[in-house]
Order: sequence, then C-alpha cells, then structure tokens
Amino acid sequence: MKVTPTSTTPSSVTPKGSLPTTGSSTGDAIAYGGMVILLGAIGGAVYYMKKKKSTKEEG
Repeated sequence: MKVTPTSTTPSSVTPKGSLPTTGSSTGDAIAYGGMVILLGAIGGAVYYMKKKKSTKEEG
C-alpha cells in the first residue's frame, strides 16, 4: 500500500491584490521631526527660565 502525502493548502497559490500600507517613511520622518522640535522648544523654555531667574537674583 502506497501512502501519498496530501496538503490542505496549495503551495502554488499566490495572494491577489496588495496589502494596505499602515505606515510610511515620510510619516515616521514627520513624527520624529515633530518630537525633535517639541523637545527643543521645551529645552529652550527651561534654559530661558533658568537664565531669567539667575539674572533676577544678580540684579
């Protein structure tokens, strides 16, 4: 008796259509750029407040 292996999923079938893109390199670049700008603004505000406080104490 000869047993032939059977497969439930055909291996030669390729999916038709394309998968949706959930993100892109431009979206990532915009997000990273926004974070850099936000952190720079916060850092600048902290620096300005410390500088303003130190000049107030001196004068």
